[in-house]
Amino acid sequence: MINPKCSLRYIVKYFTWFMVVLFKIPIFVLLEQAKFLLEKHRSYVGARLGAFWGEVL
Repeated sequence: MINPKCSLRYIVKYFTWFMVVLFKIPIFVLLEQAKFLLEKHRSYVGARLGAFWGEVL
């Protein structure tokens, strides 16, 4: 007979790893997309400010 404690420990261990992998990938992808959009937005704002200061000066 299988030891119930041991099998429960393995179930919890693999379930935990599965949940970490399952939720880490979408969060990582969303963070990368947000970082890309932030850099894109920042360069656009920098270009607009540069054009503004170029006209002023």
